[in-house]
Amino acid sequence: MAQITVENLTKYFETDGEKQLVLQGVNASFEENEVSVILGRSGVGKTVMLRIMAGLLEPSSGKITFPGGLKPGFVFQEARLMPWLSVWDNVNFGLEKFQIDKGKTQAVIDLVALTGHEKTFPADLSGGMAHRVALARMLICRPRLIFMDEPFSALDYFTRAMLQKELLRIKKETGMGVIFVTHNLDEAVRIADSIYVMSNGVITEKFRVNLTENERESYSLKALDIKNEILRNL
Repeated sequence: MAQITVENLTKYFETDGEKQLVLQGVNASFEENEVSVILGRSGVGKTVMLRIMAGLLEPSSGKITFPGGLKPGFVFQEARLMPWLSVWDNVNFGLEKFQIDKGKTQAVIDLVALTGHEKTFPADLSGGMAHRVALARMLICRPRLIFMDEPFSALDYFTRAMLQKELLRIKKETGMGVIFVTHNLDEAVRIADSIYVMSNGVITEKFRVNLTENERESYSLKALDIKNEILRNL
């Protein structure tokens, strides 16, 4: 299986002549077709690392290697929909006219379970539906890998749990890989194949999550064992 590798990645920001080191030599390997979760407290560098991997920020030093032909997409914490565009047009936003294919657009809308809402505008969507549109907007480009920066953090518990299951369903149907940032331990265990624990700007531990769907629930003894082990390393 192909891997995305991060080698000695560093990043600092300069403010008033002073350097603030955010990433301190991160080394990690991510399997291309898995759900990899970067987990850590707020402020440890998770989002900065994700944005560098996605090409949205330049590193101060270090190297990121992708498998040949890998085409990533990015889903932000906010849905970032265009309020004057319908669901259909938001999904196609960013495509050239000649790239729009009605059959493909409908297939993606069906995939994220928004069938029947093609003409709905963002103001009339729930938070969960808006995030489905944002995901569909990425899927229309057929990425092999999607970066997700705490996309469900502003949602209520029930909507978040539903979208976590939907994400795994879509991942299974499309075969795409996901690199997902969160500070929520329950969320990490619920969706991850591998969890990368981040602390003080470095990856400190990696955990494999070999659980069935039922075992991933918060009340599961196996899930509790993994969470306790992770908490000891946070």
